[in-house]
Amino acid sequence: MTLLLDVHISPFITHWVEQNFKIKCISFRQLDWETLEDELAFLRAKEMNAIVLTKDVDFVGLLNRVYFKNT
Repeated sequence: MTLLLDVHISPFITHWVEQNFKIKCISFRQLDWETLEDELAFLRAKEMNAIVLTKDVDFVGLLNRVYFKNT
């Protein structure tokens, strides 16, 4: 499992998550996704089979529109 942290969440958390939960954790900043449109970031995360941790309400709409439409 991979956990991706949206730009609004501190990238310093990645190390803590990996150490405490043994889950691969990557910040959008590490991937240079700071300016990536939400939908493209969502689709890339889906291709990576990753979970996105975000405070952005838009991702809920993307989940409903993109994921459930294509399953």
